[in-house]
Amino acid sequence: MNRRTLGYSFLLILVALSSTQVSAQTAVSIAELKNYELGLQQPEVADMVPGAPLLATYQPMTQKHLVIANPFENAHVQFAVTDGTRVNLGQRIATITGPSVEHFFHRLETVKAQYDVAQQQHKSKYSLYQRNALSADDWQNFLDQYLRLSDQMHEIKILLSRFHQLADDSAELKAPIDGVWQSDADDMRIGYVIDRSEIRLAVQAPNELASSVHHISVQGERFTIDYREQSTRNGFTTLWSSPLTESTFTLYQRMSVVPLRNIANAFKVPGSAVSSLNGEPVVFSVDKQTIHPIPVSVSAVEGEDYYVAASTSLDNPIVTHSVAALKGIIDSREEAQQ
Repeated sequence: MNRRTLGYSFLLILVALSSTQVSAQTAVSIAELKNYELGLQQPEVADMVPGAPLLATYQPMTQKHLVIANPFENAHVQFAVTDGTRVNLGQRIATITGPSVEHFFHRLETVKAQYDVAQQQHKSKYSLYQRNALSADDWQNFLDQYLRLSDQMHEIKILLSRFHQLADDSAELKAPIDGVWQSDADDMRIGYVIDRSEIRLAVQAPNELASSVHHISVQGERFTIDYREQSTRNGFTTLWSSPLTESTFTLYQRMSVVPLRNIANAFKVPGSAVSSLNGEPVVFSVDKQTIHPIPVSVSAVEGEDYYVAASTSLDNPIVTHSVAALKGIIDSREEAQQ
């Protein structure tokens, strides 16, 4: 063993002896506090520690919305719901009135009649083609027309599932799915329905905090963080909560939420249990007949309780009363030794 190794080993032994001396100096016998009420209490393990409030917005996570095209020209749209309102399948969203409504439904009937005729012709023309009584070009031309009509009928079925004619010049738009309604200023679209599963809380968390936030609390409810965006902006990361399918929030509403973090050896203790020694926060743990100070860091305050992260697991009861007297005994010892 060389001289450098010997020196390092001596330093470790010295540190260990110093730690033992400090522990012995700060340990207090319960007998010294026999005239005091200690209020022993078992610390509560904190699975989540609340932090300072963060700003969140109730909004869609993606742009995968069900767009409602406007098939009417110069028609008046009277909305029955406001933007950001929850709608259920089949619920009336708007009433549309104008001459173009009658023209629209008449055109749908015409296309439907053409498709019915084409369906009847399909079997007979195919039979003629099989017997070489119909040329390949004529059969192909018929198929092209038939497929175009089929595509139009598919679109018509979608439109008829959304728009229902009330009178010659009026119709109503019904919600095609459960979701949240949002109108559109573009004349080509009436609006769109956002699937409720896409609407979440977008939380702006400081970069140094983002990785440790696993849940958020808002109005007494807890929600899981489902996704963290990889990119950051101005020192903040966007965290997305789990879907709020039953929320009463309005679309794009802003609010404060409480981040909940996972912290090792975190406990919830009465504020009266936290004291300080040499400027560092501690709690006093009772092991049999001896009281030991345990260094902690205060992570959050909630009413009269503190959330602390301890240097070791707090398995034993802690002192919640007469903490000032206990601190006074230890401070007096240290002053006497100086």
